[in-house]
Amino acid sequence: MPIRPTAVGKPWARTRTVRPVLVGSTLLIASLLIASGPRPAGAEDAAGIVTKMFDSYKNIKTYEATIVTNQSGKAKEGQFGVMATQNIRFKAPNLAYSEVKQVGSGVAKGKVEANGVILNCDGKTVIQYLVSKKMYRKQAAPPTLSIYAVLAFLKVLPGPKTPNIQFALGAPTTVSGHAAYTILVKPQVPKDAPADQKQKIADAIKKVSIKFTVDKSNYHMLTFKQVNGPSSVDIDVHEHVINSALAANAFGFKLPADAKEAPAAPPASGAGAPQIGAPH
Repeated sequence: MPIRPTAVGKPWARTRTVRPVLVGSTLLIASLLIASGPRPAGAEDAAGIVTKMFDSYKNIKTYEATIVTNQSGKAKEGQFGVMATQNIRFKAPNLAYSEVKQVGSGVAKGKVEANGVILNCDGKTVIQYLVSKKMYRKQAAPPTLSIYAVLAFLKVLPGPKTPNIQFALGAPTTVSGHAAYTILVKPQVPKDAPADQKQKIADAIKKVSIKFTVDKSNYHMLTFKQVNGPSSVDIDVHEHVINSALAANAFGFKLPADAKEAPAAPPASGAGAPQIGAPH
């Protein structure tokens, strides 16, 4: 079986047994919090923190960060690991740059390194460039660009309207000097799941642990971790800088002289490659 590491920012995309837990029509409920008793007036709750986290990205003017994703697991051929490093820059209304590099270990060594991809929008043209094949695609830049174009993990993080999910507060923590909330994600068995599947789903859920941390000062995500049996995904947002001065020439990526335009579809986008478009 070929190794197909989960896409950066899509931590449960390959978790087949758990996926039904994340699909349905029930809105988020935070009943886990009720068991801990009434909260003091003004105290934060997990669902509220998650809402503020997503809201915190809506009005960003500039953003810079390095995002490191580590994935590990076991394929038919043996144990594998994949580390993807994404360097991003974003400036409203429509400037963006993202470069993704991958390094494999175990049976993935030498199989994912070719997935490096660069995406650049200079306000006039969007370029997606597959480094190993020296192939690119171009399109006209949209007048406005969402930060979701480069922060792919925001598209798939569980949010206030994610069905069959409950949130709970974990112990406060510190991440690289930032005081942070710990959010525990609790997948639930869908109420409309077939009766003969509910126990199977419940058993799969027992193998899953999901949590992420949120900066107390600005409500931005700092880390994400999912464990599903022998497989795990860790996302760390390093050195993120918000609303600082960012010159337009930071988005002046130039294609190599020997680059060739892809004839039809965009070049294969390695794991974690950002895509231009609106969030899900």
